[in-house]
Amino acid sequence: MTPASSPQKEQERSVSRDDDVIKTQKEQQRIEQQALVVLRRWSNSCFFTAQQVRRLLSKFKFAPTSAEAFVIIFRRTIDWHGLATILFDLPSPVVEILRRRLGAATLFDHGAAVGYYELDLSVAEERWVLLKLLQCGVDEPGVNIVDSAQNGIAFDIPSPWLTGSCPTSGLITFFYCREQVTIDKMREKSEELYPGSYPPAWEQPAGFAWVSAFKLRQIKRKFQVIYGNDPRKIFKLIDLNMDGSLTRQELAGALRTINVWLHPNETTSLLQALDKDNSDSIDEAEFVLFWNRTT
Repeated sequence: MTPASSPQKEQERSVSRDDDVIKTQKEQQRIEQQALVVLRRWSNSCFFTAQQVRRLLSKFKFAPTSAEAFVIIFRRTIDWHGLATILFDLPSPVVEILRRRLGAATLFDHGAAVGYYELDLSVAEERWVLLKLLQCGVDEPGVNIVDSAQNGIAFDIPSPWLTGSCPTSGLITFFYCREQVTIDKMREKSEELYPGSYPPAWEQPAGFAWVSAFKLRQIKRKFQVIYGNDPRKIFKLIDLNMDGSLTRQELAGALRTINVWLHPNETTSLLQALDKDNSDSIDEAEFVLFWNRTT
């Protein structure tokens, strides 16, 4: 019969495992720094396709090195409209670094504008992006500005902002949507001016049905940044009363900790999307299912 491990030995094993994780992370960081050196050398004489950019970025696991790789390749990409789709898929910490490094105006692509926006109105170029999109919304058919919020509170952006009354403080968030006919016209027009500026198989989601799925992906990514990538562990952390289920109040509180502010109706919709057995709460299995299905 094996004697029970002493608390001291358990602690030593835990410390040893932590040391191994740290060593692995440091080794990965060293490898990525070396990869950046090679990438800079390549960028002096090579151009890249958007598909190659996506593959290269997938090799970088840390936000700072991933962002640095994007910066190196940014002006060397042939089919550069494809970068908007790549930005759309990058983790939010990487995008935040790129906003600081390159600026929102530099990253903005009018020809591929469909996406999610978080704009700081105290920054002049981010106000410029907002006004540009508001004008697009006026000029283009269909529903364009979806789920807009100011400082986390649902808010319909007023049309007078276009004529000079846009505030110079606060955070505006929204999804910008386009109909398929607009996406096709934008591509056709840009291809006339800049042949080959779109990847061959390039596409952006049309309409606004994609917004709900993107919200779930965004929520998962923000949970990952703060809590890690173990859905069972995350569930236990946000299940405050430890009863094995998340109520709407617990879900809303967990979202606030990751800076996701939803209207009460949106919180209810999210709960319904995750609640597969219609129990008005989310159990661990349902949370894990949401986690595994959201990519």
